[in-house]
Amino acid sequence: NAAFSEQVSTFTYYCHTAMYANNGSEIRGLNCSNGYGNFGLVAEGADPNEVPDQITLKNNQTQSAKAITDAPAGFSNAFDDPSLYVYDLARPPTTSSLITIDHPTAGTLNYVVSSITNLSDVDGDGIQGETGDALATGARTVGAPTVVTAGGMTATHTDIATTATKTNTITGATQANPVVVTMTGHNLRDGDKVTIASVVGMTELNTNTYYVKKVDANDVQLYSDSLLRNTVDGTGFTAYTSGGTGTVATGSGLTMNVTIDHAGSPDTAVLAINRPGTLYHADSAITILGTDIGGASPANDLTFNFKFCS
Repeated sequence: NAAFSEQVSTFTYYCHTAMYANNGSEIRGLNCSNGYGNFGLVAEGADPNEVPDQITLKNNQTQSAKAITDAPAGFSNAFDDPSLYVYDLARPPTTSSLITIDHPTAGTLNYVVSSITNLSDVDGDGIQGETGDALATGARTVGAPTVVTAGGMTATHTDIATTATKTNTITGATQANPVVVTMTGHNLRDGDKVTIASVVGMTELNTNTYYVKKVDANDVQLYSDSLLRNTVDGTGFTAYTSGGTGTVATGSGLTMNVTIDHAGSPDTAVLAINRPGTLYHADSAITILGTDIGGASPANDLTFNFKFCS
């Protein structure tokens, strides 16, 4: 109990433990040994006079991940594979951390992570979507664009930036803390930023941008901060009546090569993915500004959808 001892040339033999400190005691040993024993020094307990500091962890100690099986990309996740391919992590895991998998037949099992490779940034320069990077949520194929062209737009434009949005229809919102918004099949992730518009009744939500926490496939909770700590309290809001949309900006980094041809009828635009980007939703709507391809915006904007996210 917080006692001090200094041991010099203390030799023990065949002892399970040579020196034992309990509840804040301290032992300093010089030139000591425990021949044929198990432990030289064992310390247990805590100093009763110490007051532990209260801390707040920077990150949650647990996080969810989604497994991805994509044979063309080499992500097999087959039985007995030594590697597991996952995406949608809030942050990279660390070695020696545990990954818990709920197997359909074997049940829930824990595995120790021995090494991690960020396939989305294989050269470690902080830029995702470069040559050689494999992105679980990047664009692999896109649909045909809606094209309205103007004179002077016939050209090939390289490495053109895009923006991506997804809009869900709102069918309900609760007067609760936090507000729970119903958007059937929303396909949103924790931390997505949603801008709400055109709600009838609970108009307090309109024109505001919130962070969402997924409840299930159809419902999300609303928060005012990206860490999902400050809830949006709707107990004093007007009751929801009908309507509304929730629009989220999804993904970043997708760039396209665009070839415009308005010689024929109808006008055409040929798209080729330059960089796949990351963190997109499979049903995102993509826009290329007309001003970036020789036209005007919004009149000559190109709009299209993802067909497949790799």
